[in-house]
Amino acid sequence: MKSFIMTLCLFALIPATIEAENNANEAERKLLRSILTDFETSLNEKNLTKMLAHLDEQAVMSFMTTETAVGKDAIVAFYDKMFKGPNAPLLDQKTKASIDGEAIFHGNTIVASGRTQDVFTLKDGTVYEFDTRWVATVVKKNGNWKVVSVDFSVDPFNNVVLNEVQAKVWTYSIAALIVGLLIAFFVGRMRKK
Repeated sequence: MKSFIMTLCLFALIPATIEAENNANEAERKLLRSILTDFETSLNEKNLTKMLAHLDEQAVMSFMTTETAVGKDAIVAFYDKMFKGPNAPLLDQKTKASIDGEAIFHGNTIVASGRTQDVFTLKDGTVYEFDTRWVATVVKKNGNWKVVSVDFSVDPFNNVVLNEVQAKVWTYSIAALIVGLLIAFFVGRMRKK
């Protein structure tokens, strides 16, 4: 009988324990949302100060270009390469970030995923819009949450650059067909004479 009563008491405590954990995680979730906002602001303003404050010293960031940067200095160098200097391909970037569902807690590690709606303006004025996916890992170190990795990716089979290339291939193919038909027509006429 005592075992039965003890079991009932334990089951009665489960909802309270889950509720307490959810409340604790809600504060962490709020912090994660503020980190995401700071990342978005940093990217939109091309001032990485807010983003860098949340990164671990050895953070790893994998970009849509398939390049990877390890450490804050390398991450800054990547953005400088993309936006500054005579060979920088980008003029501007506007990002709107969102989180997919709830972050997943693994003790002192959190994994979150989401998407960004990115608008990139190239130096020549060309504008590309991407639906980008991201996954981030955040670890609690010395009482502070630090982003240790972020991966950005796009669909390699359906994106604005690929669609543009496919459209150009069709255009050039049709133009080549027309030119070929015209050459064949004129060569045929010249042979008849």
